[in-house]
Amino acid sequence: MGIANKFKSIFIGSWAELFTQIAKVVSIGLAVLIMLAGTNMAKAETLAGQLATPADHRAIALTFAKDGWGTQPNWETIWNQLMTNDVVYHFNSAPTPVVGLDANKAFNADLFKGFPTLQQTITDVAIDGDQVVYRATLEGKNTGEFLGIAPTGKPVKISGVTRLRMTDNKISEWWYDCNLLEVMQQLGVVQD
Repeated sequence: MGIANKFKSIFIGSWAELFTQIAKVVSIGLAVLIMLAGTNMAKAETLAGQLATPADHRAIALTFAKDGWGTQPNWETIWNQLMTNDVVYHFNSAPTPVVGLDANKAFNADLFKGFPTLQQTITDVAIDGDQVVYRATLEGKNTGEFLGIAPTGKPVKISGVTRLRMTDNKISEWWYDCNLLEVMQQLGVVQD
């Protein structure tokens, strides 16, 4: 009796049973893969029923960064399109997060009053799952009130990092980190 026949008689009994058991294992494996794929696809679906891709998230982030920038015309309309109504904003210089779309717009409108022509240059973009991070350089002149400080007319140049979390192809939470002390030093209101 050959090795194959010994294996068959000891462990399986017949070739038909062997193929039946292999088919069961393959079926279970396929069912698990389909279930996992369905779970991941459901997480990635957008409100429109389309799949969110890294390219989609990048496009949303860059639209937010360029067209939704607070010195651009109609920036609030862009925010209405790109953000959830319950969006949460974590600004490293604010004591608590800003919650809600209207509160986010009001908070940022106040910041941009001090620098109405502030320009943003994006230098790096990274995407990981539902999050996009971009680094940018900000340049502009302080010609309006900023955080209760009268206009100085001085230019500023700083770097900042923005992280966006996406839900259903909209920004649901975001973080902005910059060195506000550096801004104050460039404005001359804080000594080096």
